[in-house]
Amino acid sequence: MLKNIIKSPNDPRLYKVISLPNKLSCLLISDKETDKSAASIDVKVGQINDPVERPGLAHFLEHMLFLGTKKYPNQNDYSSYITSNSGSNNAYTALCNTNYFFDCSNSGFHGALDRFSQFFINPLFTESCTEREINAVHSEHEKNINSDVWRKMQLFRSSAVQNHPYNKFGTGNKQTLQHPTIRDDLLAFYNKYYSANIMKLVLYGKEDINTLEEWAHEMFSPVKNFDVNIPDIKEPAFTKENLGNFWKIFPIKDKDYMEFVWILENLDPHYKNNPARYISNLIGHEGKNSLLSYLIDEGLALELRTGYSTEMSLFTKFTINIQLTKKGLENYERVCRIVFQYLKMLREKGVEKRVFDEIKKVLQMKFDYKDKETPISYVTSLADNMQYYPIEDIIRLNYLMEEYKPELIQDTINKLSVDNMRVYLISKAVEKDCDKREKWYGTPYSCEPFTSQFKEMFYEPNVGRSHSGCTLDIPPPNIFIPNNFDLITQDFSTLPQYPQKIYQSDKMEIWFKQDNTFKQPKACMYLKLYCNDLGFGNQIETYLLLDIWVKLFNESLREMLYLASTAALTVSFSMDSEGPEVYISGFNDSMDKISVELFEKMKEFDPSNMKEYFENVHEKMLRNLKNFYKNQPYEQGVSFQNALMKKGGDNCHPDDEIKALEKIKFQHLLDFHKNWFKTMRSECLVVGNMSDQKTISIGQKIESILGSLREGANPLPKELIPEIRVLSIPPGSTWFYEHPIRSTDPNNKDSNSAIISLFQYDKETPYNRILMAILANYLKEPCFDKLRTDEQLGYIVTGFNAEMRGILNYLIIVQSNVHGPQYLSQRILSFIDSMRSRIKSLTEEEFQKYVESVRVKIAQKDLSIKQEASRYWYEVNTHRYVFDRKEQSLKQLARARKQDLVWLFEEIFYKNRKLLETHVISEDHMEENVLIKSERMQIERNLHQISSPEWFKRRLPLYPDYNSML
Repeated sequence: MLKNIIKSPNDPRLYKVISLPNKLSCLLISDKETDKSAASIDVKVGQINDPVERPGLAHFLEHMLFLGTKKYPNQNDYSSYITSNSGSNNAYTALCNTNYFFDCSNSGFHGALDRFSQFFINPLFTESCTEREINAVHSEHEKNINSDVWRKMQLFRSSAVQNHPYNKFGTGNKQTLQHPTIRDDLLAFYNKYYSANIMKLVLYGKEDINTLEEWAHEMFSPVKNFDVNIPDIKEPAFTKENLGNFWKIFPIKDKDYMEFVWILENLDPHYKNNPARYISNLIGHEGKNSLLSYLIDEGLALELRTGYSTEMSLFTKFTINIQLTKKGLENYERVCRIVFQYLKMLREKGVEKRVFDEIKKVLQMKFDYKDKETPISYVTSLADNMQYYPIEDIIRLNYLMEEYKPELIQDTINKLSVDNMRVYLISKAVEKDCDKREKWYGTPYSCEPFTSQFKEMFYEPNVGRSHSGCTLDIPPPNIFIPNNFDLITQDFSTLPQYPQKIYQSDKMEIWFKQDNTFKQPKACMYLKLYCNDLGFGNQIETYLLLDIWVKLFNESLREMLYLASTAALTVSFSMDSEGPEVYISGFNDSMDKISVELFEKMKEFDPSNMKEYFENVHEKMLRNLKNFYKNQPYEQGVSFQNALMKKGGDNCHPDDEIKALEKIKFQHLLDFHKNWFKTMRSECLVVGNMSDQKTISIGQKIESILGSLREGANPLPKELIPEIRVLSIPPGSTWFYEHPIRSTDPNNKDSNSAIISLFQYDKETPYNRILMAILANYLKEPCFDKLRTDEQLGYIVTGFNAEMRGILNYLIIVQSNVHGPQYLSQRILSFIDSMRSRIKSLTEEEFQKYVESVRVKIAQKDLSIKQEASRYWYEVNTHRYVFDRKEQSLKQLARARKQDLVWLFEEIFYKNRKLLETHVISEDHMEENVLIKSERMQIERNLHQISSPEWFKRRLPLYPDYNSML
């Protein structure tokens, strides 16, 4: 046992680190309470190690390792085994490392490790898979081409010192990988770099440490060790020649941003004291005296984010990202001046110990009461951390703020200078200035050195107070940091197992469960506000007005809520399809204060003085709606499908939303404010370290405040709560809706099309729910293997089950850069046909594997109070209140029979097929799509094309409302 590994006092798990004979370092984690096991192996080689002539080779190799080994030669042996054992798997290729990870049932862990370890012992790299998988890598690249995040990231890398490793193109595509020697290149790369001495392995299981150690030796000792030495890169990627400049970037989506980027020396050696966190905490603060408050007060910005990352252990990148308003775009130099004024204040004010101590206290508090992570995310992050940090600190790495070193922090602040800075202006408005194009993504941009006036402004911005008196200063002390961590009871055995209704009136219901599982000083509250005023639920204009109202209300709370968030208290007042929802979670010592104060602020709220902010929010919402058509095609398809299938809430076509929003003016919002909440009902759930008396007291205070919001307000009867209804597809019919991709930029056309095939099944019973879960688990891996790996239709391929307001559905989503939706539909239906005989020939042993896989997923224990509360909130929010659903589902699962699964397959896909296909069509696939559609319309009976969502809703009936189905 490694004695000095530092873990949370709240962590019961056992840890041990070992070194295998081949120098592979391994961290073992024994968790006797875990429902799932997991493993990750991190190889310290990545994109920067690609041969200059083969960009993307490391990423391509990552893909290829999943497609067969000498011991398990079938291309889907690994993924099929993982899926049938309740698991998931993936990998990523970063700059300097490649990480492979999976989770699975505890019973399947040994077999999964055996298959996983073979990646690093005897992979096949078959020629057929090599040729096909280039298409998958290319499809992944095509998916990213119209992503502003990927474009900006590659532009930043491409602008580094030429021929520097950081300058490379990391993902690869056909242009870089389709080469006659590519398989030889793969083998050479693998044999050169995939060495045990640069690998870090994490095993997480239910077994004791000794067993895990035996398995590590058994499975991973055969990994070859070549004693590879990956030399540190010393040459700077950015120098004075490519810093100190102003960039303009023309984006895909219509958004206006400014970004300030500094290249600092590598700050990783100071990870225990973390000067960048101190600085980021202040610049990114949203409370009183903050940079964001000042920018919003002047109408220049809507959002601000800061962040930092260490790249290649070579430099630390520090970023301030600001979302501009129209006024901010027009006055971007003023934005620069205000940012520089804040930096000047930090330099001159010096480091404050009170701020450092607050950050340190909250981080220590979070660590001491840290929740468990999911095993798969935990092993992935730990394996990565092991490459760069001492083993004793890898668990507490994100919680460290150890020693107060003001001179180190001040030195880092001083290094945020004009000479090592870049400023980016990202907007459609700069198109005419962008005279250059990035090589790999074609991003238009321009770059000019800072003028002498700009440099002078950095050091002498001379801003002063804002027009309403805001100042730039250090934030005030945080009043929300908790001090009491006592548990309210020590006798957990007498507490109810499930939430109980502890309060009911004509306006409010409160459900409550005192924590008897995690025994932490934390709590979680959900509260939904229901109202049917002004046609809410049927009128999209009312929904949009409420959405705007919520955004303005949140802005009025921003400084208070941000203080709460920095004290580990999550508070949100947000919108969903049925109305406003309040969510509060964190240490319970602060919860009663913030919850009541939130509603007091709601009572006092007056938007009449927020016209400028309304205009900015309105413009942002309108842009976001118009930017919808720049989303991934499959994402567009999902939204179109919701507009087709659901009636009520915000489920409408984006074009209808745009038209409705364009008509809304500030006066409409003021009228809405006066006439909303005249009828009201709320439902509340509280789970955690609270008493029922305390919970009732808080609830009654909130109820009283809500009741006084409007004169003459009336309670809303439960049966009059607006309901979202689902359309009923006639049995034996197939309907499809088409939407072309709208491209406004001829230089950046989206080559991808997408299809969402939804098979509706309305005979929802607890047993049929379980059968649907088994069926989805059975189809998941062969769907991916057939449509993606074999047929190479596209990078995004997935099949899953989903409930829609009490109606069961099975969906298959494919996004393709090679074929249009009508072709994809044929391949999906062909896949279903291919599974028809396979499912009938399932052996009882195979069937029981899938049953067990579903059992593990259902039986998984909650990892935190938040997770438990979320599960119970689903029951309250849907008005079902089946709090023992997990236990009931396990009972139904015990009844599962293979012949019933076959019966369900036949019902859904053949006897009573109710199919809706949503097609999003790229211009590249239009001709093919028209031809196949014409042939299909002639051949298939009961095939119907939908001309619009409204037409679909008029022609097809709605299911009864959700409550009446229960």
